[in-house]
Amino acid sequence: HVKLGYHYLIRNALYFFVVPLLLVLFSAEVGMLRRNNLWNFWEKPTFDVVSLLSVSGLVGCIACVYYICSPRAIYLVDFACYKPSDEFRVTRDYFMSHSRDSGLFDDNSLEFQRKILERSGIGEHSYFPGAILASPPWLTMKEARAEAEMVTFGALDELFEKRRVRPKDIGILVVNCNLFNPTSSLSAMIINHYKIKGNIMSFFNESLS
Repeated sequence: HVKLGYHYLIRNALYFFVVPLLLVLFSAEVGMLRRNNLWNFWEKPTFDVVSLLSVSGLVGCIACVYYICSPRAIYLVDFACYKPSDEFRVTRDYFMSHSRDSGLFDDNSLEFQRKILERSGIGEHSYFPGAILASPPWLTMKEARAEAEMVTFGALDELFEKRRVRPKDIGILVVNCNLFNPTSSLSAMIINHYKIKGNIMSFFNESLS
């Protein structure tokens, strides 16, 4: 909690110091106006132009400080989802039959897979990696990296084409994957593949969050 409070204080330091100062100045200026002065100002708008300009300036400063310090909203500009070719599309029954024929799983494991397929939302026209559909399955690091490249580059190529964005124009890259965490990371794989500039800010999140 102390760390969060510290970050909140630093992030909003300008609010804490500037806004109270402006309020004090504003209160002092208003305190100088008596009731008869306010009535005269209502009757004659040209009365005490200095006070009017001072109050207007303070309000303008507060508005500027709020605009400068307020957090900027981040919007989703566009997105892309990779869709493999039809050769990787299978039904749930086919997948269960393939797992059974592989001889790698006992009855308990097969029953667990069946429950996962039924409860996870995987439909009858889902796509599976070629390494898993092979007989026998090719469960190697090389095939896992090939799968990651196929999905990642396929989605990014579509996104670049839709938005007419060049890879070298990217300044920040965030990659999130909790199933495959190779070395070097997936973010480095993307940077090297698209020849992105070296000063890019890249982040690779491999947690379950």
